[in-house]
Amino acid sequence: MQSSLTAIEKLALASVFKSKESLPPGIYEINRTVTLQISGTVEKAEPEEYTPTEKIPLLATLALVLEKSGFTREWSKGILIDAMKEAMAFDEKADGPVKDRIKDIAAAMAHVKEVTAALPKDIREGKTFVCCVVNELSDMSTGSSSSSTESTQPQVAPAAQTGAA
Repeated sequence: MQSSLTAIEKLALASVFKSKESLPPGIYEINRTVTLQISGTVEKAEPEEYTPTEKIPLLATLALVLEKSGFTREWSKGILIDAMKEAMAFDEKADGPVKDRIKDIAAAMAHVKEVTAALPKDIREGKTFVCCVVNELSDMSTGSSSSSTESTQPQVAPAAQTGAA
């Protein structure tokens, strides 16, 4: 299993904890000066069009659906309540247990895509991908040179993760 710590976090941890045992709970001061070499690539993708589904106000949408349901309002309300309870129990997107629950997931997702495709589009900033190796060249606090601490995981910049434009 690959560690989720960055190279800098690994250096910081090493500066306060030299044992092979796990770090006990607590707050530890860090005061370490190191010289690093960072080599790799940064890729910035083009801006992309997307459907901002996270901007859909759920309660207002539900109120409008129920209002537009007319004489089937009570029936629609019951279906919505049942679907919400099931979705909350799954606590997942439309895969995993939901796939087992929905007899024809492809048809159900086609309906979802048809609805979301009809929504207005937005443009978000292109994603940023960073793939690099970080080598610790020297540790000024101990005066020693060290071997490399590598981080070759591609990383997405926080702005790209949130879809900020």
